[in-house]
Formats: sequence, structure tokens, C-alpha cells
Amino acid sequence: MMKKIALACAMMMVLTAGAMAAGGKTAYVDTQAVFDKTSVGKKYQGVVREYVESRKKILDADYEEIQKLQEDYNKQKQAKLLNEQAQRARSMRSRRSAMNLAPRSRKRTKNCQKSSISR
Repeated sequence: MMKKIALACAMMMVLTAGAMAAGGKTAYVDTQAVFDKTSVGKKYQGVVREYVESRKKILDADYEEIQKLQEDYNKQKQAKLLNEQAQRARSMRSRRSAMNLAPRSRKRTKNCQKSSISR
């Protein structure tokens, strides 16, 4: 495929260089003037305008859908973050409770051992 493109470009350059060397002329067509000044151009300007407007509506709808999806994602992400924070807080509370419970448990164990020894 690339070889065909390169070959086509080389052929165009050779033909263009040959035409220029032979005194060939190049032309320029002002497409905007054609659209503005001819009846067919004016007709197709309307067609193109309608096409652009229809595509713009589709793109706007897609944009709104993407915005909605982004907002939903951000809400879910925020909810997940809040859940993670709540889980961390719960975990910290349970650790603190365990830390507070450990000395009491040791104290009770000692008391139990003392009472069993004294019997």
C-alpha cells in the first residue's frame, strides 16, 4: 500500500515537473466564490448547512451523554471514597476498642489466675 502511494506521488511529481518545463500553466479555483456566486453553489450551501446542523445536533447529544456519564462516574467515585473513609473510620474504632480491651482482658486474666491459685 505504501509503495503504491509513494509510486503515485513520484509519478505526479514527474508529470508536474514535465508540464512546468514545457511551459504548462496551473489554474486556481476559488471554491468560496463558486459557492457564493452560482445558483448551484448557493443551493448546495443550504444542503451543506443542513448537514452541518444535523451533525452538530448529534455531536451535542453525544457531548451531553458523555457529560452525564462523567458526572455519574464522579458520583460513584465520590461514594466509593466515602465508603472507604467510613471503613477506615470503623477500622480505627475497632482497633482502639481492641487496644482498650486488651489491658482489661489482661487484668481479668490475672485476677482469674490469682483467684484460682488462692483456692
